[in-house]
Amino acid sequence: MPAISLELAAPASWVPTLRAGRITLRQLRSEDLAAILRWDSQADLVHLYGGRPSELAFQTSGSAIGIEQAGRLIGLVGLSGETWAMRSAELRVLIADPTDRGQGFGREAVSAFLGHIRATTDLDFIYLRVLRGNEPAIRCYERCGFRRAGRLRVRQDHRYVSPPLADDLVLMVAEARGAGEAAGRRS
Repeated sequence: MPAISLELAAPASWVPTLRAGRITLRQLRSEDLAAILRWDSQADLVHLYGGRPSELAFQTSGSAIGIEQAGRLIGLVGLSGETWAMRSAELRVLIADPTDRGQGFGREAVSAFLGHIRATTDLDFIYLRVLRGNEPAIRCYERCGFRRAGRLRVRQDHRYVSPPLADDLVLMVAEARGAGEAAGRRS
């Protein structure tokens, strides 16, 4: 059987190191790989995040960056589902260790990342999905300027996962553009 080689997505050359409060947003490094793969085995994290953390780190767009606090990688933030023709993207963010959640690190990371996105892209909308019952995350996102835009209902049917999955809320920041405005681009 051939050996399997995992690599992080290509470095996001458009992302500088950003310092915000107590955290630093930085490029992912090869030494982060082991921690990210460990996060995949944390059932509570996979449930809250809605998938394996490595999916964001390994995506081909290279927009995932690390959230570092006191010299250690504590999470990821990035964009997925970029639709440049519609100028929209989904924000993905996670804080891996439960003891790091509720400390304001996620809010600092989201605020800094959104500021960077506004300054360097012409995206009109940035949205995210969050489990309907994840009130701490919902409060964090609302403090960062996101507003509730809808609900993705999970079909409750005996053919699907048991116990039933929770609905997702969709939150959105409208008029996220920055660089496009500077160029006078308006539609």
